[in-house]
Amino acid sequence: MSMGLLSVLLLVVTMLYLFGLRSSSQSYRQMEQLATVQAVSSLLTGELEPAAAKGTSTTPSGDILSLLSGNSPQHLLELDPAGHVVWQKYVLYAFNSATRELRRFEHILPAGTTFSDGPVPLETLSSQPLTDFVGSAQPNRLLANHVLSFKAEKVSFRLMNVKLIVQQPGKPEQSLECSWRIHN
Repeated sequence: MSMGLLSVLLLVVTMLYLFGLRSSSQSYRQMEQLATVQAVSSLLTGELEPAAAKGTSTTPSGDILSLLSGNSPQHLLELDPAGHVVWQKYVLYAFNSATRELRRFEHILPAGTTFSDGPVPLETLSSQPLTDFVGSAQPNRLLANHVLSFKAEKVSFRLMNVKLIVQQPGKPEQSLECSWRIHN
């Protein structure tokens, strides 16, 4: 009789332990999704706000966002002696629907680049489509995987709207939809 009660008690304790373990792993995965969305939001904020509004563009589908950045490693804009911003690079955010990944690419400009007639989008400067700058041969950084959707849209001259949806298998989706004002 006592062996039977002990067996039932051990079975209940084991089931509670497994339930707790499963719940905690699900919570960690949901927190990981949320952390991914927050990290991408923070990165976009740091790069969009000081970007050049005239140098910002997207593909018609919105799956690639290109920003002209003058940020030095200290996140400061550098000026030449004439007071023009010295542009450092174009930063591209690209969503690949086949791999469900959001990646960040950089196209470094020659040192001391200024634009006498004002900044221009990367595809205007190079006469190539933005898709040519996000190939697998280009250096890039994975920002998020399990991405369902990424859409960037220039709402007005200085206002950029970005929507990102991330969903790991078997989990509810996490989304971010924000608008940023570009200051330059």
